[in-house]
Amino acid sequence: GIWAGDLGLFMMGRLARRVPAVARWIDRRWSPAQVRAMEIRLTRGAPAAILASRFAPGTRVLLYVAAGVCRVRPATFALSAAAAALLW
Repeated sequence: GIWAGDLGLFMMGRLARRVPAVARWIDRRWSPAQVRAMEIRLTRGAPAAILASRFAPGTRVLLYVAAGVCRVRPATFALSAAAAALLW
């Protein structure tokens, strides 16, 4: 159940990126280079960040949705979230 909810948050982020209003909101706040840098940073640190967020109150929803928006690989997210849920 926990893992399914985590995947749901991730998918909300993935789908939100396709909504024109969300894409415009991102474009107004960050340059394409800044967005790409955030995507790279989050992708590289995703497993550790996902694991840490499971134990840090108030960080999980934001991080999981951001991982979806920033196009973290679904397999990376799913495996990391599964490991974090098992440790939890």
